[in-house]
Amino acid sequence: MSMQNARSLVDDSAITFDAATTVEAAIDEIRTSTGDDEPTVYYGYVLDDSGRLEGVVSVRELLNAEEAASLADVMQSDVVSVEESASIGDIARKLAEHGFPLLPVHDADAAFLGVVRAEDVLEALEEGASKAALQSSVKDVQYDPSEEGQYECFECGAVVAAIGSPGSCPECGSELRHRRTTIE
Repeated sequence: MSMQNARSLVDDSAITFDAATTVEAAIDEIRTSTGDDEPTVYYGYVLDDSGRLEGVVSVRELLNAEEAASLADVMQSDVVSVEESASIGDIARKLAEHGFPLLPVHDADAAFLGVVRAEDVLEALEEGASKAALQSSVKDVQYDPSEEGQYECFECGAVVAAIGSPGSCPECGSELRHRRTTIE
């Protein structure tokens, strides 16, 4: 599994507001702050004065709310989020459990850092699974350097039989490697 965590995948371009922002202002902010090449905006995050996550409001909720209402009136204050140290597997389970396309990420002090997107989590899981499969299929071969072995030249490909490292290639003078040593 990948050694990544929520912090390594966080996208800090999430749209944030304070609770006093009106629905109309929030919609205008979303409309003017996103371009065609940016990820789809699903949620706006409401932060307190300390930058802590106070609530979340979906674009759908904004579109169905009264324009003059404040975000404090329409936001959901019970926010599903992950701490920055959460593993990719934990994030994936939480995304699947709740069916969200992304999750907000906070630090140990509950300060909002950004969001982690489901597609980035899936990519990290695939990368981790690929790496684990490769590592399980490649095995190091043990050898005793005090026994006679075959050494191969990196440059010309010459093979030399010797006990212990023969040093450099007798053909071209380049570096040799024991043939049973894995190439990384």
